[in-house]
Amino acid sequence: QLGPDPNSTSSQANVSNYSISNSGGDFSNATLKTYENPGFGLSIVYPSSWAGIQLRADPFSQTNTSIVAIFEAPRENLSDSYRENLILSVQGPLEDTISLDEYTQNSLNAFRSMSDRISILESSPSTLSGLPAHEITYTSGLQNLTLKKMQIFTIINDNTAYVVTFGTEESQFNKYMPVIMKMVNSLRIDQQAIG
Repeated sequence: QLGPDPNSTSSQANVSNYSISNSGGDFSNATLKTYENPGFGLSIVYPSSWAGIQLRADPFSQTNTSIVAIFEAPRENLSDSYRENLILSVQGPLEDTISLDEYTQNSLNAFRSMSDRISILESSPSTLSGLPAHEITYTSGLQNLTLKKMQIFTIINDNTAYVVTFGTEESQFNKYMPVIMKMVNSLRIDQQAIG
């Protein structure tokens, strides 16, 4: 159940339900929810069968995480060892300005230095909420699993990174991509929310 950050004094998130019958993919005839977080200027549509967890409502409260919300697919069966997920993160506002190119290089360098179990498969220009963005697809290891992840990020106001990360078992990546791309394409970022 999507809910407010338990450490927050007030909830700014809003969730509403509605149905779409002509979207195709796993969204076809599915009940959808809209997650809205005015503090971060975010909204995204996700399947109602997925769990939504809000970790941050206030962009200016001190926290040790950049994760704003996590959306997790239901387990496919009892032996399903990894729940596919989409994570919304916001890093900033930072003290220094940063360009999309600088952030991309920093991200690629961080991935390369993290572990020999991370392998970058693709790095290319993209868009996020109609804004210039960059997309990195990579594999990583988690215990005995090989995960495949896609991260798309953009920079707002030259100091705030909005990051979407999708993670799944490598064998499930293509199966979940239609749902994930509909979620990513539904993402809206209000550039005025964080100054």
